[in-house]
Amino acid sequence: MKSSLNNFVAPFQGSLLGDPKNEQRIQKLLCELAPRSLSLDTIDQLQAAVADVNWIPLDSKRYVSNRYALLERDHHLHRAGPFRQLPSFYTDDPAILQLLELLGCSMNPSTTDLLAALVSLSNGSTPPVSEIIRLLDELSYRNLSEIECRQLLVPGPNQKLFPLSKLVYKDTPSLQPPADFLFCHSSVSEELATRLHIIFSSTLAFGNDDEDRDDIEMEEDLSRRIGQLLTGYTIEYAVNEFIANAVDAGATTFEMALDSRKFGSLSLDLPKAMQDALTAPALLIYNDATFSEADFRGLREVGKGGKSENPDTIGRFGLGALTQFHFSDLPMVISAGSVMMLDPLKEYLPPRGNHRRTVLYRKLSSARHLGLLTPVDGLWGFDSREDNFSGTIFRLPLRTSPSKAETSLAGPIHFSNVVNLLLNNYKQLCHSSLIFTPLKSVSAADISPKGEVIYTWVFNATRKSLSYQPGCVAKTVAISPGLASNSVDTWLVTTMASPTDAIPLQHQPILGQHKLARTGLRVGIAFQLHVSPYIREGRIFSSLMLPVEIALPGHIDAPFAISSDRRNLRFDAIDVTGKHVPEAAYNYWLIKEPLSEVYLLALHVFCTVLRNGAKDSNSEYYQCWPFENKVKDDLVSRELRASFKEKLLSSPHALFLTASGAAISTRNGIFSVSEPKEVRKVLQRLQVGNFVPGNRTLRQWFRELSLQHVTGEFVASALTHSKDNFLRLCDPGISALPVVSGLDFDTILQYILSEHSETPGLPLLRLERSILPLCFNAVNIPIYYTSAELPDLVPTGQLLDRVLYTNDTLELLFESSLDVHRLSADVLTSFMSQWLPYGDRLSLTQDQERRLATFWNLRLRKLIPDVADVPGFLDLPLFPTLIGADHVSLQTVRRSGLIADLADHTTLSLAPILDRLDLVLIREDKIYQDLLHVEKISLKALIKKIHPSELAQLDLESRHTLSQWLKSRVSSLTEESTLIQMRRLPLWMCSRGGTEEVTEFVSADSLTVVPRTLNLSLLRPYLSANVWYIEEAACHGINHLDVNGPSITYLTPSTLVLGLVLPRQLHVEETGPFVSVLRAVIDLAESSTLQHISVPREDLQMVQPRQLYSFSVELFRQCFRGPRHSTPPFLHQQFLRFEPKFIESAQLQHDITYEAFLECAQSVSQALDNVSDDEVEVPFLERSHALFAYYNNNLPNQLMSSEQEWARLARFRFIPRAAFRRRSNVEGTSLESGCRILPRIVSPHDLVLPDFESVCWSQLARFEPDNLPTPNLIILNQKLGHPTCHNVVEHLKFLALHAAPSYPHALWLLNDLKATYLWLQNNLEQCSPLLAANSAEKLFLNVDNPSLDSWVWRGADSLIFDLAYDIPRENIFAVHSFLTNNFRALLNAAGAKTIHDPDLMPLDYPGPAGSADLKSMFSQMWQKGELLDLEFVPLDTRNSIAAVADPGINSLRGHRAFIAACVPHLLESLQSGMRESLSFQYYLDETTAFVASKVIEFLYTEKITLPAVPQDDNGDFAGALFVDVLEILPLADRWEMESLKDYLALLLKESGLITPDSHDRAREEARKFSATRLEDYCVRYGERNSSVLNRLSTALDGN
Repeated sequence: MKSSLNNFVAPFQGSLLGDPKNEQRIQKLLCELAPRSLSLDTIDQLQAAVADVNWIPLDSKRYVSNRYALLERDHHLHRAGPFRQLPSFYTDDPAILQLLELLGCSMNPSTTDLLAALVSLSNGSTPPVSEIIRLLDELSYRNLSEIECRQLLVPGPNQKLFPLSKLVYKDTPSLQPPADFLFCHSSVSEELATRLHIIFSSTLAFGNDDEDRDDIEMEEDLSRRIGQLLTGYTIEYAVNEFIANAVDAGATTFEMALDSRKFGSLSLDLPKAMQDALTAPALLIYNDATFSEADFRGLREVGKGGKSENPDTIGRFGLGALTQFHFSDLPMVISAGSVMMLDPLKEYLPPRGNHRRTVLYRKLSSARHLGLLTPVDGLWGFDSREDNFSGTIFRLPLRTSPSKAETSLAGPIHFSNVVNLLLNNYKQLCHSSLIFTPLKSVSAADISPKGEVIYTWVFNATRKSLSYQPGCVAKTVAISPGLASNSVDTWLVTTMASPTDAIPLQHQPILGQHKLARTGLRVGIAFQLHVSPYIREGRIFSSLMLPVEIALPGHIDAPFAISSDRRNLRFDAIDVTGKHVPEAAYNYWLIKEPLSEVYLLALHVFCTVLRNGAKDSNSEYYQCWPFENKVKDDLVSRELRASFKEKLLSSPHALFLTASGAAISTRNGIFSVSEPKEVRKVLQRLQVGNFVPGNRTLRQWFRELSLQHVTGEFVASALTHSKDNFLRLCDPGISALPVVSGLDFDTILQYILSEHSETPGLPLLRLERSILPLCFNAVNIPIYYTSAELPDLVPTGQLLDRVLYTNDTLELLFESSLDVHRLSADVLTSFMSQWLPYGDRLSLTQDQERRLATFWNLRLRKLIPDVADVPGFLDLPLFPTLIGADHVSLQTVRRSGLIADLADHTTLSLAPILDRLDLVLIREDKIYQDLLHVEKISLKALIKKIHPSELAQLDLESRHTLSQWLKSRVSSLTEESTLIQMRRLPLWMCSRGGTEEVTEFVSADSLTVVPRTLNLSLLRPYLSANVWYIEEAACHGINHLDVNGPSITYLTPSTLVLGLVLPRQLHVEETGPFVSVLRAVIDLAESSTLQHISVPREDLQMVQPRQLYSFSVELFRQCFRGPRHSTPPFLHQQFLRFEPKFIESAQLQHDITYEAFLECAQSVSQALDNVSDDEVEVPFLERSHALFAYYNNNLPNQLMSSEQEWARLARFRFIPRAAFRRRSNVEGTSLESGCRILPRIVSPHDLVLPDFESVCWSQLARFEPDNLPTPNLIILNQKLGHPTCHNVVEHLKFLALHAAPSYPHALWLLNDLKATYLWLQNNLEQCSPLLAANSAEKLFLNVDNPSLDSWVWRGADSLIFDLAYDIPRENIFAVHSFLTNNFRALLNAAGAKTIHDPDLMPLDYPGPAGSADLKSMFSQMWQKGELLDLEFVPLDTRNSIAAVADPGINSLRGHRAFIAACVPHLLESLQSGMRESLSFQYYLDETTAFVASKVIEFLYTEKITLPAVPQDDNGDFAGALFVDVLEILPLADRWEMESLKDYLALLLKESGLITPDSHDRAREEARKFSATRLEDYCVRYGERNSSVLNRLSTALDGN
């Protein structure tokens, strides 16, 4: 590298620079060095070698230095002075490009180099203007200081260079420059002059008037915002905004004029663009009100407007006035004593100082000499010589040049377009503005080139008040053309006002946000009068007409929340929560509440005031109702119509016209809805006072609204009260044209009755052969109706006229309470009971039989009502039996009757027997067959009628006869249900089991058939006494009952075994007989049934075979026999002969299953529990070894990994343990005395595997060395040899409390202790409760290095993590590193406390404003110390030990402009004229150097670096650093640096300076200086650590 460096430096020697080969040598060296990674020292040496040397070859002869080399390709400064662009060899290779940057080249020249180049060019006699312009252009984009600006030289007259202060830019027609100034060279563009802050000649001409202030300028992005606004505000409705401004100002006259006059030059002091605009054709707009200062301010403040403090105005958005830019880029406004011109494009008005104007605002007195007022002089009384004008004129020079469209706010507008707007759109809008506003006159005119004013149209409004009530005003507005015309438009305008507090709270914010109303809410509606046909298409107004049509017969006016383009109402779709945005919700409320209410008021005025009882205006009145438009509809109309309907129900206003022509309200009227037209005709003819007939549409509304409609009760009441008039209408002799015809009469009665509105005084009853109706209460007996004659069956003289009434009317009469009835079956039955008494059974006379025959004949012909279902009919004795003249009722027949089969004589013989069973045989006859619903007698029918318990009433002979008759026909039965019923009848004689013989008739379901192969007498003593048995030979035919039904019970070997009754305990003398019985049962029964038989155990107790074990299995004999065991579970010796049979049937335990092994283990364990360890004999050890051998080798393959089964064995003792523990003897001293005592034979639960001995050897035993568990057992029995939490915790207590005092620093003890801690920490979920229960025990070694430090033991409840000190008196100790680094989670679970560090409150504001790149550049310059022009001087000279250790404490300089931009608080001081603004030093009272340096660091880097706290710090350094950081808060608060306050919270948290001792002070300081984030953090720090802090506070107070 050293040789390469020497080779690289050598070519720069002066003698070699002229060598043609030097270019190749330098390029080769650059290629060699570019890929290398150069050290900082090497780079420094290289930079020193090439500094201020023209060493970079442009070609073989020309070189350039670092400062003038341009690395960027096609750079615009190439050949501007000494600047040269490098060849592509250097710029195309990224490695060489990077190397050149390291050596001092840059992409863009520095400001210093640019100024040096400019000075070098100015030294010549003829400076190159084009090169100087390029340098100035580059410098104009730099942020130059005042000193650097003074160094600039700009071309002036004769290509000479002059300072900026000597030149002005020529932008007026004036030929001579102002005094003491020269014009710039023509090559200096307007843009360059603006960037260089060169004064314009027009600026000097306009002067620096006091009214020209910075705060009147329009916003910088106004042109963009106006362009966006104009895309929504179409020009067709732009006039609305001017009308709105006029109305808001209190105008009564509004006029427009199109000025086509031409003007010459107005003034030599005006810029050409401004003069051209002022002399162009223009649209003039005038009103007779004046603007206030606030109105002028509103014209230049987009989105705010001069109406922000007066929301009760039409132009409430403040944006509407900007629609003037549809026509012009330079509008002018003259009003009162001022004139204002607006130039948002900054292209017309002269600059003000170094900035382009957007507003020119002058008093009339100071503007007249500039020629600005000439174009409007003499119009509407304006005199430019006067200082005040009592009106307002807008002059809008038309944007007629197409070439200007690219840069203008909107496209060009031609003169003809404006003419068309005035004749069409604006004419309609101005005409409609007279309806709801107080304007009295609107007009439009043309101003000819000669100055003649010719009016195009004029409209005047005349208003007449009709009525007034609180909150409501009604008036007519007559709009007449001012020119020759006789047509007058008359409108009924009704308005309603409500106070602001009447508006729902949820909508009041909308009024404020959109500036809709302050003093109250006003809505209105307008109907056009005397128009035919009536136009049912209205418009929406917001005082002025909006381009929104509605399907309503009038215009509605309300302060709607409208879209930004003022073309639509806000009805945004609902959001994801199902709610409307506030603006949409407010509009819905306007429509549904105040607008629907004012609609009702308007109709009420029309109905009661305008109409005034005139019937000829009824149709016009109803045309104003908001009926559905069949052609089109819209949201506003639908919502208003729906709300109107709802309010109509409860409206107190008289809105409806009755049949007599009077007005009536909803609550007082009876409305025509769906009554028949005949009913409506009668009510209208009778002129019922409160009846509202309406039209077809209204009746549909009445129906939808469920208004109080015409009912039968209403009609009945009307007819009853007008009975005489109604009868005159019905009598043809009285009325020449009777209204009520026969059909009408029936319809009216049917309607009344269908409404259940009958009344006894109703004059609508017509009897047979009557002419006029009678009242229903004129007849005192029931009236019946029938369509047939019934001689001698019912009384006569009570029949209704069968001709007049239709069937529907008859049905309604029958259902009414008017005592008119149809002849019914129950009435007929009542009449029959007079000659045929009720009863179940009766012997009839001949007369009764004759009448009965007549009845059956009429019934057969269906001439009488069907009486079969009449309850009384069931009790009439109508049906003959086989016994004499006896007749029985239908109820008796259906209950116990059967139809006799006269062809079967055996059936007749059953009659006496059946009679005793309450069964009746009826004679068969088809005339009443359909009523009986009973069967002919048969086995099936008889079985259904006989109940099994009834047979016991019969004598033995009758019972035998009936049983034989039934059993002889059993083969005829096939249905399952009948077979089941037959089986339930007690027809078979059986014997009961037991020692005594008992016989009885038994049903087939209740007996058991004993097959011929069994001897019933032999088995009876062992059978149940609750079972009936029958020999198979004695039940012939019973098998037929098995078909399609439940089986008949037979005694089988299995049921025999189940049915045996055996004793619980055998006596010795019973063993012999029972052997014989058992042999017979075993020989007969199958193997599967033997599980249900009991056998004698060795103690002769009867048990199930499955409860016994095979005597032939060695393990069973070892485990279940012995002096310490209970009765062995084996067969009695006399019954061992049957063991093979029971083994074969798998009823005897022969295999060593898990359950069998469990019994063995339990048996041995229970026996061990009854002996001491000294009494354990060799047999016990043998049994235990045998059990463990099976447990170890065989059982794993049986159980696999079944955790539950392994757990059941864990507590039984059957495993011999090792004689000694792991550490039973240490250094010659026994530790057994402190260990848990274990017996010689233990359970699996008490054993531990070698891997876990270190964590529990004092509590668990080891396996015998010769009997270790197999790997298979360890894998499958996963808990075997694993300690429990209780084992390990007790072991820890043993180590800490028993072993540690005797063996401090013992390596084996430390290793066991670590292993125990680690095991507990890995099993915290299970061990936490036990650890918490022992929190006071001193189980934890609280040291830093257990190998070197003295051992100190602490309880978990006395330890606190992250505590810096101990309080021994209060048993409070900090946790040392041995526990902190390894066992933090363990201590927390055991009860140790932790000082928690809460999260910081998230920031709710965005990051610092401004360009990140620009701020990064300032930060780099600050770190390098470049161009620092401001120094802070702290007046507090204190330095803490922490501040002294901070290397950045003296970084107290910065950039004046940057710091002022970042801290607005300093901006005023640095511009105030005080010492800070005049010098380069800023003095800081009560501020240390540490604080000042950290604030400056934060301004540049948005972070603060702190000195590191020494590791051996005793708290003094950290405490001093904490105080230093807190002292930043006062300065941050004084400078209003909220972001710094928030950052200090993060800084204190991450540096760990918030501690239990410091958090209170930090919280107080944060509250004092409004550091919300830090205060919140300290509060939550205290809340999260409240218990620890309270404990520490109490301890410290005690000390």
